[in-house]
Amino acid sequence: MPGNTTPPKPPKLEEQIRQACRVRHYSLATERAYVRWYKDFVHWAGLKHPATLGGDRVEAWLSHLATAREVAASTQRQALAAILFLYRQVLGMHLPWLDNITRAKQPVRLPRVLSQAEVRAIFAQLPRTSAGLAVALTYATGMRQSDVLRLRVQDLDFDRRVITIRAGKGDKDRTTMLPRSLEAGLRAQIATRAKMHALDTMRGMVDVELPHALAVKYPSAPRAWSGSGSSRQTTTAPARAPAWSGATTCTPRR
Repeated sequence: MPGNTTPPKPPKLEEQIRQACRVRHYSLATERAYVRWYKDFVHWAGLKHPATLGGDRVEAWLSHLATAREVAASTQRQALAAILFLYRQVLGMHLPWLDNITRAKQPVRLPRVLSQAEVRAIFAQLPRTSAGLAVALTYATGMRQSDVLRLRVQDLDFDRRVITIRAGKGDKDRTTMLPRSLEAGLRAQIATRAKMHALDTMRGMVDVELPHALAVKYPSAPRAWSGSGSSRQTTTAPARAPAWSGATTCTPRR
């Protein structure tokens, strides 16, 4: 009978964490890290539901990371952020202030600064491929690895010598310089990818997933060259990939 229909089951806790991250437009890397730490905590606690565990168990787990597993201080801080997000944003529970955590030690290290000759020697050994171009871009522009891997053809402005970084850290757009020394390599990479894009289009293989339902608003955008990149490999990015449109310039998104 219609009145006896059972209500749908709530999503699993892992899915709730993913949904909470996506509502807040957290990066994919943050989402994956939070899910990974949630699973780590639950397995350490004997597969008990986090809602049944109090702040003392969280303190014990975080101390375990520092003492038994000897994680770095930054790793422990990430685990703490993940578990606080789980309790506050997903479960709606507020843990008491965690004062009894054994903190991982933050070592003081002197940076190794390469000389100009050493940098030139390293770049001389880079392969003349998209991977080598990505490494050169990272060094020359100060871009993060994730920024380089998400570059599109439309993000390169050779006239103004500007690279636009879309949805970078903090989901913010910014610009940086386009190095003159890499212009020839970038143009060659784009020319090579243009030929591949034309071939892929004829084969019906060009289709890049877009974020925020943009594929519905702009049905042809996933196949447009203006937003394409210079790598032939198939992109495996999820539908909520942070960059605007098109394949990556150098390598596929992970």
